[in-house]
Amino acid sequence: MSWSHTPVLVKEILDIFQVKAGDRLLDATAGLGGHMKAYLESTPNTNATGLDADEKAVASVKENLASFGKRAQVHHASYIDLKEYGNEQPFNHILFDLGVGSHKLGDTSRGFSFKSGGD
Repeated sequence: MSWSHTPVLVKEILDIFQVKAGDRLLDATAGLGGHMKAYLESTPNTNATGLDADEKAVASVKENLASFGKRAQVHHASYIDLKEYGNEQPFNHILFDLGVGSHKLGDTSRGFSFKSGGD
């Protein structure tokens, strides 16, 4: 399932990171991959690895970033496991976006609604 979401502070994050060719991003809370996409689009020859504990989000990120091929890697994992993903080559940038997306709040099956019960 593909969702649409505009991540916050994308321009500001890219400005702070000052991304250069060859840089690597670890997005420890990939969500729907918006920050990863912006990072990959900002500079050629960059790579992004995303982690997310939500299987639905991982599937969506893989679909949304498929056009980047091997430059975008996404894993069903929690950020507490991030040390397992930077062993071969260190990351230049690590991002934690610890908010909750509106796509999760709007999905009553996730149990965030006060109006209806979750599955």
